[in-house]
Amino acid sequence: MKVVITENQFDDLLNKLFDKEFNKFTLYHDGEGYYRWFKDGNDEPSFSKNYWGAFFTHNCDDWKSILNYRSLGLNESTLFDFLIDYLNNKYFEEIKVGNKVRKINNDWCNKM
Repeated sequence: MKVVITENQFDDLLNKLFDKEFNKFTLYHDGEGYYRWFKDGNDEPSFSKNYWGAFFTHNCDDWKSILNYRSLGLNESTLFDFLIDYLNNKYFEEIKVGNKVRKINNDWCNKM
């Protein structure tokens, strides 16, 4: 069975899926533009964003769960664009110091 959905419905679905992932995390700010997402109970961040807007992955397992959404037919570039928009919208109030998320840096996980 093939289901046809509109672009807005697809965007809503992807936002809900990202919510499912990011609701597992608490966002901390150091007061100088650096943000870190900690999964509840972990001492090390899974993700971080620096002052210049680069979003970094630190925990490859958490990153892989986000990359699984490529199975919806998205290439990596499109998924990253959605994720950047999502993070900037979801954390608009929190991310006031420094730049919004501008790029995804997943080099750490690519090397593994």
